[in-house]
Amino acid sequence: MDSHSFNDPLIYARRSGGVDNPYIDITESLILDNNAKVTLTEIPSIWHGLAVEGENQTWFEIRNGLPKDNEYIVDYSNRQVTFNKKHIGKQFSFSFKGTGNTFTSASSVYTKRNGLSVTETLQEIVDNGREGIQALNELSGFDYVNEYSPVENYYKHNIVSFNGATFISLLNNNKGNTPPNPNSSNSNQYWGLISKRGEDGIGNLVNKTDIFTATEGQSVFQLNGTYTVGKGRLEVIIGGVPQHSNNFTETNSSSFTLSESLPAGTEVVAKYTTVI
Repeated sequence: MDSHSFNDPLIYARRSGGVDNPYIDITESLILDNNAKVTLTEIPSIWHGLAVEGENQTWFEIRNGLPKDNEYIVDYSNRQVTFNKKHIGKQFSFSFKGTGNTFTSASSVYTKRNGLSVTETLQEIVDNGREGIQALNELSGFDYVNEYSPVENYYKHNIVSFNGATFISLLNNNKGNTPPNPNSSNSNQYWGLISKRGEDGIGNLVNKTDIFTATEGQSVFQLNGTYTVGKGRLEVIIGGVPQHSNNFTETNSSSFTLSESLPAGTEVVAKYTTVI
């Protein structure tokens, strides 16, 4: 593509702060990213300031420079709050007067460029994604039915469980045709194998979720089940924010360790795949 036309305007959804359209009180709990920053849900009022709570200490807002241990800087235009990098991964409470937001159209956000020429926008990615979803929707019939039954009439793309494995029907009016033994064959003329039992051929893969409330300074968490280390089968979510794999270590098959300790009360969710 050679050129782009950015005709969509910025939309300023801002409150006046007057009696008829007042600012709203917002208190939210957010976790600092790898740059020791958070992005607030709304633009805070610079006239009312922003208060921070956490770590059982008093916090002070500064206007410029590098924040010290108990300091932070607020970018009142871009909704960002910056802390000292020693606090990366920690969770704090933010209280402020919300003034609304400014919205930019997807067609005005570029994702690729050649020098100063835009070659791809976010809107184009969104449009291509919609086309892909529409194409998948046209592949009707992808539906999990249940455990295979010889008296059930299955249709193409129906999915069933059989002998601990998962099969997909290869044709319509598929009745009385038993799926193959998953330990000896991947398909027959009626069914195709999607997945079978765990890596050792014994047991089924099951998704599990453990939810923890961290104690002060906690970084190690013991799971209720087990997972295979190094297979990408563990996902960690802190305070509602999915964590990059660099932020935790798969300590062993039943635990993981965070790169930074957490303040008391932080919610930690672990999603993992185990073999039963």
